[in-house]
Amino acid sequence: MSLRPTAPPPARDVTARAFLAVALLAALGLSGSDATADDDARSGGVEHVVLVWMKDPTDMHARDALIRASLAFKAIDGVIDVQVGGPVESERPVVEDGFDLGIIVHLRDREALSHYLAHPDHIRAGREVLGPEAARVVVYDVEVDVRANTADAGPPTTH
Repeated sequence: MSLRPTAPPPARDVTARAFLAVALLAALGLSGSDATADDDARSGGVEHVVLVWMKDPTDMHARDALIRASLAFKAIDGVIDVQVGGPVESERPVVEDGFDLGIIVHLRDREALSHYLAHPDHIRAGREVLGPEAARVVVYDVEVDVRANTADAGPPTTH
């Protein structure tokens, strides 16, 4: 979902976003330009994560409209599931908990993501629902690597 350009994020946000991007790439075993023929074989789908800061966080009508529009994306071919919720408050500085609404769209693969992004219902929701109500939007697209998420990947690390 696209919006008009927003002001640059605060320095803490840039640092947290950079850390998140590096951590996601490392955890999933992905690299920026090493696409191979077996990408589809290892893809467990794509998670399209949208974090929304509402212009008026107390406007439940606007929030409900955004939730309804998001849940309707389940009807788009290639969308496996849509989940919506709020942040988990945290004292940890690396956790971004200042957004008002999180939308997670689980898609079959990269092709489904492209189809979803170009779909008229998605474009309309961005223009008519998200655009007028959101002060800020941040999107992360994560390709799930099934090989990195199996027992063969070794024991989980502790944090």
